[in-house]
Amino acid sequence: MKLAVIFCVIVAVASATSVKPVENDLCDECKSLVQTIQFVAKSAEVQQLLLKCLISVCDYFGLLKYWCISEGEKVLNKLDVYLESLDPEGFCKSIHACP
Repeated sequence: MKLAVIFCVIVAVASATSVKPVENDLCDECKSLVQTIQFVAKSAEVQQLLLKCLISVCDYFGLLKYWCISEGEKVLNKLDVYLESLDPEGFCKSIHACP
Protein backbone atom coordinates (compact mmCIF):
# COMPACT_ATOMS: atom_id res chain seq x y z
CA MET A 1 0.00 0.00 0.00
CA LYS A 2 2.77 2.43 0.92
CA LEU A 3 4.59 1.58 -2.30
CA ALA A 4 1.44 2.29 -4.29
CA VAL A 5 1.05 5.69 -2.61
CA ILE A 6 4.72 6.54 -3.19
CA PHE A 7 4.38 5.47 -6.82
CA CYS A 8 1.32 7.71 -7.21
CA VAL A 9 3.21 10.66 -5.71
CA ILE A 10 6.10 10.15 -8.12
CA VAL A 11 3.74 9.91 -11.10
CA ALA A 12 1.83 12.99 -9.97
CA VAL A 13 4.99 15.05 -9.54
CA ALA A 14 6.47 13.87 -12.83
CA SER A 15 3.31 14.64 -14.77
CA ALA A 16 2.68 18.01 -13.13
CA THR A 17 5.98 19.73 -13.82
CA SER A 18 9.53 19.33 -14.98
CA VAL A 19 12.49 20.45 -12.90
CA LYS A 20 14.95 22.85 -14.50
CA PRO A 21 17.88 23.35 -12.15
CA VAL A 22 19.57 26.75 -12.15
CA GLU A 23 23.04 25.29 -11.97
CA ASN A 24 24.55 21.93 -12.76
CA ASP A 25 25.37 21.40 -9.10
CA LEU A 26 23.92 18.29 -7.43
CA CYS A 27 23.11 20.22 -4.25
CA ASP A 28 21.18 22.92 -6.12
CA GLU A 29 19.36 20.30 -8.19
CA CYS A 30 18.36 18.42 -5.05
CA LYS A 31 17.05 21.54 -3.28
CA SER A 32 15.19 22.58 -6.42
CA LEU A 33 13.58 19.15 -6.70
CA VAL A 34 12.48 19.15 -3.05
CA GLN A 35 10.99 22.64 -3.44
CA THR A 36 9.19 21.58 -6.61
CA ILE A 37 7.74 18.52 -4.90
CA GLN A 38 6.58 20.69 -2.00
CA PHE A 39 4.93 23.15 -4.39
CA VAL A 40 3.28 20.53 -6.59
CA ALA A 41 2.05 18.46 -3.63
CA LYS A 42 0.04 21.47 -2.38
CA SER A 43 -2.02 21.75 -5.57
CA ALA A 44 -5.63 20.60 -5.48
CA GLU A 45 -5.12 18.78 -8.78
CA VAL A 46 -2.38 16.59 -7.34
CA GLN A 47 -4.38 16.00 -4.15
CA GLN A 48 -7.33 14.78 -6.24
CA LEU A 49 -5.06 12.60 -8.38
CA LEU A 50 -3.54 10.97 -5.30
CA LEU A 51 -6.99 10.34 -3.82
CA LYS A 52 -8.22 8.78 -7.07
CA CYS A 53 -5.10 6.61 -7.20
CA LEU A 54 -5.63 5.55 -3.58
CA ILE A 55 -9.26 4.62 -4.24
CA SER A 56 -8.33 2.61 -7.33
CA VAL A 57 -5.71 0.67 -5.36
CA CYS A 58 -8.14 0.10 -2.47
CA ASP A 59 -10.76 -1.28 -4.88
CA TYR A 60 -8.68 -4.47 -4.93
CA PHE A 61 -9.13 -4.97 -1.17
CA GLY A 62 -12.75 -6.14 -1.40
CA LEU A 63 -14.35 -6.02 2.04
CA LEU A 64 -11.44 -3.97 3.37
CA LYS A 65 -11.84 -1.24 0.72
CA TYR A 66 -13.19 1.44 3.09
CA TRP A 67 -10.62 0.60 5.76
CA CYS A 68 -7.92 0.87 3.09
CA ILE A 69 -9.20 4.27 1.97
CA SER A 70 -9.36 5.51 5.57
CA GLU A 71 -5.81 4.37 6.33
CA GLY A 72 -4.57 5.68 2.99
CA GLU A 73 -6.04 9.11 3.71
CA LYS A 74 -4.17 9.12 7.03
CA VAL A 75 -0.94 8.35 5.16
CA LEU A 76 -1.63 11.13 2.64
CA ASN A 77 -2.27 13.58 5.49
CA LYS A 78 1.00 12.58 7.17
CA LEU A 79 2.77 13.00 3.84
CA ASP A 80 1.34 16.54 3.55
CA VAL A 81 2.57 17.43 7.03
CA TYR A 82 5.98 15.92 6.32
CA LEU A 83 6.39 17.78 3.03
CA GLU A 84 5.34 21.09 4.60
CA SER A 85 7.89 20.74 7.38
CA LEU A 86 10.68 19.45 5.14
CA ASP A 87 13.75 21.68 4.92
CA PRO A 88 15.18 21.25 1.39
CA GLU A 89 18.77 21.93 2.40
CA GLY A 90 18.59 19.69 5.47
CA PHE A 91 17.04 16.88 3.46
CA CYS A 92 19.64 17.17 0.71
CA LYS A 93 22.41 17.09 3.31
CA SER A 94 20.89 13.96 4.86
CA ILE A 95 21.07 12.12 1.52
CA HIS A 96 24.60 13.48 0.91
CA ALA A 97 23.62 15.60 -2.10
CA CYS A 98 24.86 18.74 -0.31
CA PRO A 99 28.07 19.19 1.66
